[in-house]
Amino acid sequence: GESELELTARFDLSDVYNLRDLQQRLYFIVYIAVVLFGIAASVALSFALTRPLRRLLVTVRRIAAGDLSTRSNIPTNDEFGQLSRDFDVMADRLQENISRLESDMQRQENFMGAFAHELKTPMTSIIGFSDLLRQGNLDENSRMMAADYIHSEGHRLERLSFKLLELL
Repeated sequence: GESELELTARFDLSDVYNLRDLQQRLYFIVYIAVVLFGIAASVALSFALTRPLRRLLVTVRRIAAGDLSTRSNIPTNDEFGQLSRDFDVMADRLQENISRLESDMQRQENFMGAFAHELKTPMTSIIGFSDLLRQGNLDENSRMMAADYIHSEGHRLERLSFKLLELL
């Protein structure tokens, strides 16, 4: 009949296992290198993308501290560049407004000084002539002259007060 045959073969597979271990180590090293490169690229990219924002933040803090001449001047054409240009325009207008307010305050102080001087002159005349009248040592002609001065200086004060009201 039929006979059964059995074939037994032996091969050394240690090279295959060694090659597999080498490939796994190589894969792990490449994997770690790719991950580290990805992290480094992400950090560099995020730093490059946020640099204009940090520059604008420094500018905002300087202006908030009182240095109104600081500008960000970010030359990019993206949203950060547009924000920088808009912010610089806003800072220019703020500086102009503050300069205009300082100038207005100086003019107002000058006006108030001149107006106070204009008030002092008629008040001095009124007080002086009224003191003469109170003493009672004047003849009729001098009393009439003192009363006329008081009257005219009173009208002068009235005109000054009307001018002030018009200015206000």
